[in-house]
Amino acid sequence: MGAIAAIFVNKSEKRLRAGWRILIHLIALIAFGLLAGFAASQIPNRAIGESVYALLYLAATVGATWLIARYIDRRRFAAYGFNFSGGWWVDLMFGLVLGAVLMSGIVFAMIHAGWATLSEVSVTNLDLPIVAAFAVQVLSLIVVGINEELVFRGYHLRNISEGFSRFGTNAAIIIALIISSSFFGVVHLANEAGGGAHTTPLALLNLVLAGLMLAVPFLLTGELAIPIGIHITWNLFQGPVFGLAVSGMESETRLITVNPFGPELWTGGAYGAEGGLLATIAVGASLVISAIWIAMRKKELRLEPSVATYTPR
Repeated sequence: MGAIAAIFVNKSEKRLRAGWRILIHLIALIAFGLLAGFAASQIPNRAIGESVYALLYLAATVGATWLIARYIDRRRFAAYGFNFSGGWWVDLMFGLVLGAVLMSGIVFAMIHAGWATLSEVSVTNLDLPIVAAFAVQVLSLIVVGINEELVFRGYHLRNISEGFSRFGTNAAIIIALIISSSFFGVVHLANEAGGGAHTTPLALLNLVLAGLMLAVPFLLTGELAIPIGIHITWNLFQGPVFGLAVSGMESETRLITVNPFGPELWTGGAYGAEGGLLATIAVGASLVISAIWIAMRKKELRLEPSVATYTPR
């Protein structure tokens, strides 16, 4: 019986092993997410429905993760990267600015190279003035940024790192980084199945690299402030601001419209900027800029050992 129990339970930590914790978390997220989607689908007005869904989706993800933290992970919810302080909010603002600058740089490069045209035509599929419709998209993308960073970085990276801790802290974090970022990229293949553009090998590679871009600041700080900031404005400026597809999904509400017609290898074509080499360069730039910022703020640059170390609640 002891050998069988050891498959499920880490005796020294007195809790389920990492793989089972992650599986339970995924099941809880799917169940709560389906409930949120069903509730929002009962609202006939599309704009209100999208707003309600965003709020329910946030509550479902945070609520499910809080329950898992308390009863399965046996840790504080804040340990996932929400140790709020003045510095946390400063890092969030840095991330928001960086994400906006990176995507604006990609669009500027397209236009400057003669690979895209820019139109001031505003478009929305919501029965609202464009400013109100844009506000709905801002809400939705704030929720996406928070939820995906909580799940992929805050929860997955930490738990996978702890699962491989027998290999040493740094090795465990690197292994977790590779697994988590690969999973982050592969999950976006669902966008194609949902009617999005075809995911090219370069687009898939860029999504995996984007997982690295978002994970590294978390691994260097132990906090989700920078990843959440980058994630929100990267998507916001790519879609609702500039009108490019986001991970292959067309942005149906946009303030202006950028029409790429240059080489898809660089622009990403129908997939959006994430399908091209300009995004690859932007991801590399983000990693360097984030590292410089963190080194200036912390006066050092090292992997945060707490990410791979279990501290009971």
